[in-house]
Amino acid sequence: MTLILDYDGTLHDTKALYGAAVRKALAKLEADGFTADLSVTDERLSRYLGMTADEMWRSFMPALPTDIMKKAAKAVGENMKKGIYLGEAHLYAGVTDALSTLKADGMRLVILSNCDKAYLEAHRAHFDLDRFFAGYFPAESFGYALKAAVVPHIIERFPDDRYIVVGDRSSDLEAARKNGLPFVGCAYGFGEEGELDGSDIVISSPGELVSAVRSLVSEQ
Repeated sequence: MTLILDYDGTLHDTKALYGAAVRKALAKLEADGFTADLSVTDERLSRYLGMTADEMWRSFMPALPTDIMKKAAKAVGENMKKGIYLGEAHLYAGVTDALSTLKADGMRLVILSNCDKAYLEAHRAHFDLDRFFAGYFPAESFGYALKAAVVPHIIERFPDDRYIVVGDRSSDLEAARKNGLPFVGCAYGFGEEGELDGSDIVISSPGELVSAVRSLVSEQ
């Protein structure tokens, strides 16, 4: 059994780290002569978590020139990595215990995330994620392709008889459905109302992950 888990909003509580990083990038844009909302809240920004950087900036500030968007996106990534090393990143309560139990159950765990490689590597080192995970699949490694298109690469690398996808956004649900896999939706993450409709199971906290996965395994 292989579990394909999203990272931000599923395992990592990204909101505060992301908000601070974006506001720093916005301050730089403002200093460079671009109009930016420096008071934007963590709550508002959280709707962009789970998107690729390109999707986020085209939705958040569509009038920005493409080259400036790319610079801003890079700045956000750098700011977030600095925050990780400063100890500002936090896994959700209950995540470590859930991952330990799932691995003890004999399940292979891999991460599928819409992030860049350096960001995921920073988390990997900071939280010693190799204790739990056998593989990492950041979107950057696949040209920022949709998660649904990356899942076949995971299956090719880790051939198994069963897979389950876990995540908090519609892109995670789509990744499961387009590949014919069961899906656990994480309602405590950053998805909007109705975004996880069609999940096999929806959980309200990481503490429910183990029982949800075991339930799907028993049904297969």
